[in-house]
Amino acid sequence: MGDDVEYIAKAFYALQDEARGWDREPERLKEAFRRDARTAIAMVDAEIKARRQASTRSSV
Repeated sequence: MGDDVEYIAKAFYALQDEARGWDREPERLKEAFRRDARTAIAMVDAEIKARRQASTRSSV
């Protein structure tokens, strides 16, 4: 999941108007974007799990 976090963090960062380049940013800023990426991944995973459970219940 580490590569996914980094990829998504960089994508979130790139959306910023003042983005200067990921490699040029301080680690504390990168970590904030990584935290947001982890949160987004967890939310998507939870949604997928909920949909699977709903699908399983409706097919029984």
